[in-house]
Amino acid sequence: MNKEIFEEKDILELLNYINIDKDEEENLDLNMDDLIKKRLKKNLLKQVKGKRAKKNFKHKVVAASLIIAAALISVNIPAFAKNISEFKSVIQALIGYGVPKEGEYEKYSNSINKSVTDKGITLTINEVVCDDTELMIAYTIKTKDDIKKIVKERKDSSSMPFSLFPYIKINGKQAGSSSGSDEKYLDGHTYINSESMDIENMNLKNSFNVDLNVKNIYGVIGNWNLKFSVSKDEISKHTKVFKPNIKVKFPDALVNSSRIPKYLTVIPYRDIFSKDNSPIQETYKNIDGVYPIELSQGKMGKIIIKEIKTYKDKTVVKYKAEGKAPFLQAKQLFIKDDKDNVAQGKDNNFDVKKDSSPNEYIMEFEPLDKNKKYKIGTNDLSNYEIRNDLKFRIDLNK
Repeated sequence: MNKEIFEEKDILELLNYINIDKDEEENLDLNMDDLIKKRLKKNLLKQVKGKRAKKNFKHKVVAASLIIAAALISVNIPAFAKNISEFKSVIQALIGYGVPKEGEYEKYSNSINKSVTDKGITLTINEVVCDDTELMIAYTIKTKDDIKKIVKERKDSSSMPFSLFPYIKINGKQAGSSSGSDEKYLDGHTYINSESMDIENMNLKNSFNVDLNVKNIYGVIGNWNLKFSVSKDEISKHTKVFKPNIKVKFPDALVNSSRIPKYLTVIPYRDIFSKDNSPIQETYKNIDGVYPIELSQGKMGKIIIKEIKTYKDKTVVKYKAEGKAPFLQAKQLFIKDDKDNVAQGKDNNFDVKKDSSPNEYIMEFEPLDKNKKYKIGTNDLSNYEIRNDLKFRIDLNK
């Protein structure tokens, strides 16, 4: 199995710089993919109980809640994905859209496959899976009309994506928060996605009930009501949670770390707000078919464009991010035409996908017009300051 050890330059992706000690590489084999890091970031952020004294200086220090499969520790924990499952059928279609390639997801998922139709729209809950902190739901939306048009009109008018969160009750109560993966269109009438609900503070038993009463799907008013039960019996047999209960005091914040992984390096950063509202410095270079194209991101690092190819339905950019926070840097990639019109992301998304090698990424755009000239660019991320002077490490024992 390939080892993917994340150094401090990668940790801004998690917004608190998780660092796996290289000295422990032989004892811990973690191959963390994009969705796992995305989920870990959310778990890290929600553990912070900070008190901020200055509005223009935000220490974002966090602690993680990594559920480690105790049954797999003896075989080097093949991947964190082994412990928290995703979905059986929908997962295959969502791979590359926020769903990891690795993991034995079938083992822990609950198959639901319940549907309800109203106003020409069918909502199907495909699968669910949960642990002590999250309830993850895979769902499908199918319409008689062009679903891409419905979604685009809604986003253009409100900029708000569809979410199950406002309409869901878990044992009669609202979840703490939610986050979605990257949606995917299977065809002109079918849309699939997944959404994660924060259930950590709900003190749920291993079996609980979910009520879903959706009233609005992308501006279409109707009634899509479903009920189902969820069990976390199987995953509970194979998980272990570490609780070190460590407090760390910073100049502007007191942080209580209640749950963290085996070892964790925490590096705060701060958002820098310009007093004169000066814009972030951008850099663009012409797309002329000659590669690589190197784009400076100032003190943060740089992006190297390896390849740009336009197909019938999309333009694909393959590139590498080098610097202090590669994943964050990778998000800052833009294409403009010769009139400074911004090229749209594929299906209105500007999501970053991991390529096969470390710190290499893929971003997809709507197909570029071969009769137009384009330039590709980034910015210097000057609104971030990494505070290595406040770095600390927490070691855990089983």
